[in-house]
Amino acid sequence: MGPLQEQPAKIQIITLEMAPRFSVRGSRAAIATRSEEKEHDAMRMQEIDIHDYARQLFEARGDKAVVEAAQKARSLEEQGQREEAQTWRQVEAALKLMRGPHAS
Repeated sequence: MGPLQEQPAKIQIITLEMAPRFSVRGSRAAIATRSEEKEHDAMRMQEIDIHDYARQLFEARGDKAVVEAAQKARSLEEQGQREEAQTWRQVEAALKLMRGPHAS
């Protein structure tokens, strides 16, 4: 081959087994997976924050912390603030886990 002749382009043959990797559907799934991972990380961080707050509340209020969290959740529910009330229900649940089982 001389210096002016082009080399033939390499052609990749895609078999049926390889095709799903190159589909648009696969790309959308990858994007959705990344989005779900980010959402999961955000939810995980919120869960950590809730448990941290519950621990601090338990250290400050002791057993009264559970009642306080439940009252706060109920008050917010009555005001129609569902999202905030749900957070306080999660704090209440975390406090109950920290408190452990009741002695009989």
